[in-house]
Amino acid sequence: MMTTAKDITIRAPRLEDGRHFVALVDAAGTLDVNSSYLYYLLADHFSSTCAYAACNGEPAGFVTGYRLPDDPACLFIWQITVSPSVRGCGLGLKLLDALARRPWFGEIRRVCCTISPSNEASRGLFAKWGKSLGGAWKETPYLRSQDLGAGHEDEPMLTIELPTGNQS
Repeated sequence: MMTTAKDITIRAPRLEDGRHFVALVDAAGTLDVNSSYLYYLLADHFSSTCAYAACNGEPAGFVTGYRLPDDPACLFIWQITVSPSVRGCGLGLKLLDALARRPWFGEIRRVCCTISPSNEASRGLFAKWGKSLGGAWKETPYLRSQDLGAGHEDEPMLTIELPTGNQS
């Protein structure tokens, strides 16, 4: 079944959406799995900097992020995932764009995230989003594989420097 844009609803998450975050992470099979408690906290405490998507009422994806406490002009995107049932319809970009339409986004000067080198899909998504925002992409070393544990790749810091006067 082809999903259309009208089938998808994107909104700020609520506390009860934490369970959907957990289910989506489990279904993705590609994200680091964190405690369900953390996903509930993100959905509640950081709802203004996160987004949740549903397709025909079913969980379809989410993006979690937060403004850095010591640098509130920087938005850190922590995790983003899209349900396998709706991949290929641009939902990842729509989730990120939903954040860019929030009132506070005009105060953001940098968007940061970490993405392992082999995750070409996420790298492509962030590059495309950065370009749509008119931002410049920068990559610097951040977390090393030996510090993250067995089987984990390096996690370089990817930064999208937004143009001055960002008013998305």
